[in-house]
Amino acid sequence: MYYGKGPTNDLNMIVREISYDIQRATEDGILEQLNDFISRGLITIEITTPQLIQDYGSTKIRVSQSVKVLLKDKEYIETLEKENKELKDLLTRMNDLVSKRGMS
Repeated sequence: MYYGKGPTNDLNMIVREISYDIQRATEDGILEQLNDFISRGLITIEITTPQLIQDYGSTKIRVSQSVKVLLKDKEYIETLEKENKELKDLLTRMNDLVSKRGMS
């Protein structure tokens, strides 16, 4: 990306553009990794419904919403342990079958 080549060469504008690009790239990287974790079932995201709040006698309105990222490590570990046990059982049965055929 090139900066300072446009109609304005203002240093403050260039710094804002660079800062924005860095922030955007950081957010994109985080979102990409979060999407990967979500698709693999490692995390879930809980989002509450936004609520509009207006204080009595005020013209100002606030929006309240809660977002939680939940790590599913315990469930994931239990799933891996189950898969590992199933694969070990399969390997044991295969070894038993090969051993029996070798004796015949």
